Amino acid sequence: MTRVMVRGGQYPEYVAAEYAATQDAYLQYDSFRWQSGGLLIGAFVFLGFLTSPNITPRSLFVGSLVVTVVVSIWMLYAQHYRQLYLFKIDRLLDLELEMGAEQHRRFHQSEAACKHYPRIGIRGHYLDGIVYATISFGGPLLAAVGGKWSLLLGIPIALVPVVLIAVYCQERKTIRWLAEHRSVVG
Repeated sequence: MTRVMVRGGQYPEYVAAEYAATQDAYLQYDSFRWQSGGLLIGAFVFLGFLTSPNITPRSLFVGSLVVTVVVSIWMLYAQHYRQLYLFKIDRLLDLELEMGAEQHRRFHQSEAACKHYPRIGIRGHYLDGIVYATISFGGPLLAAVGGKWSLLLGIPIALVPVVLIAVYCQERKTIRWLAEHRSVVG
């Protein structure tokens, strides 16, 4: 009995198994932001402690710095997981082309699919940046409103654009690499 191969030269059961494993990994990376939601809730709770009327400007600075560093690490991890997510999607697109499937190809205008779905609204990774900046600016904002402003609060404020620029540069490199190395053309 002769075994039939799909377009990429693999046997269908191997392609299906790889597709299932890649889909599982993609879903894991995609859910990172929600899995780490406790970290964000903790940052908001910590910001709540900074509203105490008895807090000193120095404690407000240290608290603001801790919150900004913690959510900066979250933001960098979110970007790292997004890179892995995008690479998994790329492989899923390859496998879907081999199988004639369209679950993910319908969301990519460059891919050959019978039907395409538009992306409507702000993208999730942009929302990550908004959440990050909002939480990070919380401490300095509380200090300004409470009349406890200190020049030291410029440190957590300055960290935000540094992290956002680093994330933006990583995103551009990832998208550029995917565009240059995309194996799916049809």
